Amino acid sequence: METPAESPPTRKAWILAGSVAAVVFLIFESVTPLVAAPLREISSILAQGFLQAIGFPVSRAGTILSTPRATFDVVPACSGSTTLQVLLFLSIVWCGVHPRLTPGRRVAAILLAFPLAILANALRVSALVAMGHAAGGEPDGVVHSLTGVAAFALAMLGCFDITRRLASSSNVPGVRDRTLTWILGGLLALLSLPFLAWCLENWGGGSTDRYGQFFLAAAVAVAVWKWKRSPTDRPREGWGTVGLGISFLGMAVSTLVDVNILRGLSLLLAFLSLCLAHKGMRFAASMIPVALLAYLGFPSVSYQLGALTSWRFTGLGSLLVLKSLAALILLASLMAPFFRSAGETSAAGGRRFLPLQILMAALLAAFQTYCYGFAGSNLQESRLEMSYLQGPWVGADLEPPRSESDYFGKDRIWYRRFLREGAGVDVLVTSTGGDRHRAHPPAYCVSGDGWETVETDVSERRLGDGARVPMTVLRLRKGSEELTFCYWFTNGTESFAGFSGMVLHDTLRRLGGRRADWFVFRVMTPSGGAALDAFLAEFRPRLMPRGR
Repeated sequence: METPAESPPTRKAWILAGSVAAVVFLIFESVTPLVAAPLREISSILAQGFLQAIGFPVSRAGTILSTPRATFDVVPACSGSTTLQVLLFLSIVWCGVHPRLTPGRRVAAILLAFPLAILANALRVSALVAMGHAAGGEPDGVVHSLTGVAAFALAMLGCFDITRRLASSSNVPGVRDRTLTWILGGLLALLSLPFLAWCLENWGGGSTDRYGQFFLAAAVAVAVWKWKRSPTDRPREGWGTVGLGISFLGMAVSTLVDVNILRGLSLLLAFLSLCLAHKGMRFAASMIPVALLAYLGFPSVSYQLGALTSWRFTGLGSLLVLKSLAALILLASLMAPFFRSAGETSAAGGRRFLPLQILMAALLAAFQTYCYGFAGSNLQESRLEMSYLQGPWVGADLEPPRSESDYFGKDRIWYRRFLREGAGVDVLVTSTGGDRHRAHPPAYCVSGDGWETVETDVSERRLGDGARVPMTVLRLRKGSEELTFCYWFTNGTESFAGFSGMVLHDTLRRLGGRRADWFVFRVMTPSGGAALDAFLAEFRPRLMPRGR
C-alpha cells in the first residue's frame, strides 16, 4: 500500500516558521551577554577535555587555557554564541517547514542545535589552542575568523544530517524537492540583497544607468515564465552543481573585495547553473540571452557600452536607445528554433544534489552575514592635518569638482595648490570613511581625462617627516602638455603604492574584525619630476584619529 502524498509546506507554515525564528533570533540577541559567559566556560571545559584526550599538554583556569608555549583566553567573541544564534534561526525555519518531521521530532531537531553549536565551537577552540601552541603565540584575527566559519559549517552539516535521520520514513520525493527548492530560492534571494541594494542606489539620481530596473525586471519575468513551462530534466545536475559552487566562490570573493559587478556576474552564473541542474542543457542555453538582458540593467553597463563604442554614445537618451535595441535583439533570439524547443523532452535524473546546493548556499549566506554584520565592524575613522605651509611651499584651497564632492562628501576631500618660486603642485586627498568603494586607482581618472601614460615607476620616496612611502609615479602627456603625477594609499600606519595591495591588506583586516579608513593621496605638477621630488621632500601630512 502506497503512502499518501504529503502536501508541501503552506504559506502559513513558512510565515509561522520564519516569524518564530525571527523572534527567537531577536530574543537571543538581547540575552547574548548573559549567554556568552556560560558558553565560554562550557567551551573551555570541552576544549580541555578534547586536547587532553589526545595527550596534548593543556591546563585550564576558568576560561583561560594554557600550554607550555602559549596562553589562550576564551573571550566572549569565541564563546560560540553567534554560531548558536544563526544555527538556531536556520534550524527553526528548516525543521518548521520540513514535510516529513512529526511535531515531536521537529522540536527535537531544533533543540539539538544547542549541543551541535557548542561541540563545534569547542572543537574550534581546541584547534586555536593547538595552533597557538605550535606558533608560540595566540593566532591572529584571520585564523580566528576562518576557524569560526569552519565551526559553523560543521554545526550546520550536523544539523542537516540529524534532520534527515529524524525525518519519517514516508518517501515523497516530489514534495521534498519542492520544499528544498523553496529553501534554496530563499537563500539565493538573501544572497542577492547586497547586489540589489547597490543597483537601487545607482538606478536613481543623474546616473546614466537610470531605468536599468526595467531590463532586469523583464529578464526576471521571461525567466520565470519559461521556467514554469519547462519540465524537470536532471541528467546534468552534477555539472550544474559544480557551476553553482563556482558562482558561490565568485560571490564570496566579491563580498571580500567589495566588487559589486563581480557579485552580479556570479549571480547570473548561479542562475544558469541552476537551469542546467534542474532543467537541462537546452533550457540553460536558452537562458543565456535572458541573462544578457538582465546584465543590461546592471550599474556601470552604460560606461562599458560607451567605452565599446569609443564614446559615440554618452548621454542617457542615446545609451538607453542602444540598450533597448540590444534587449529587443536578445528577446528576438529566444524565438530561434534551438531556444523554442528547449524543454520539450524530459529525462529522469539519477542523483539528487538539492541538499548539497542548499548547504553551499547556506554556508555562503553565513559567510556573507559574518562579513557584513560582524567582520570589519570596528572602524576607527581618521582626520587629515595638512598645513598650508610645507617648508617653502605655500598652499591655498581649490574647489574640488562637484561630482567628486558629491561622491566622497565635502568632509572627506581636500584639494590644495602649493606654490614656490613659480613652480606649482596640486594635492588632492580623499578619504574612504571605511567604505572601500570610495577607493580606486587614480590612474583610471587621469587616463579617462585624456592623459596618456608615458612612463610608470613604483618606488619609495622619503617625505618631509622622514617616512619612506611606497608610491606610483606616472609621467603623463596630453597633446603638448605634460604632467608628473604620483599617488599612494595609507591608513596612517600602513602605506601601499597600488590599489591591489591596499585591497588585499584591507580584506585580511576585515576578516580579523577591523576596518580601516583609507586615504588616497594624489600629488601632481606640470613643473616636472624635480618639482615633485622637491615638494615631497617637504610634505608632512598627518592622519589623526577622529575625536582627538
